[in-house]
Amino acid sequence: MRSTIALSHDLGFRVVAEGVEDEVTEQLLRDLGADQAQGYRWTRPLPADDFVAWWTARRANVRQSESPG
Repeated sequence: MRSTIALSHDLGFRVVAEGVEDEVTEQLLRDLGADQAQGYRWTRPLPADDFVAWWTARRANVRQSESPG
């Protein structure tokens, strides 16, 4: 896996790990150099309108956690 990620970077690509289902796998892939990840760890596939609602709520939660106080 490490060599695949390194080869991709050497060729100028960013690496998106797909099918990530848990925090342990996410951390392993980040430690190996994956640039991004996607999978059931965050959400199951959603219709477009549901995704927009999910993303909007997620961003609102991130902003609240970043606010001082």
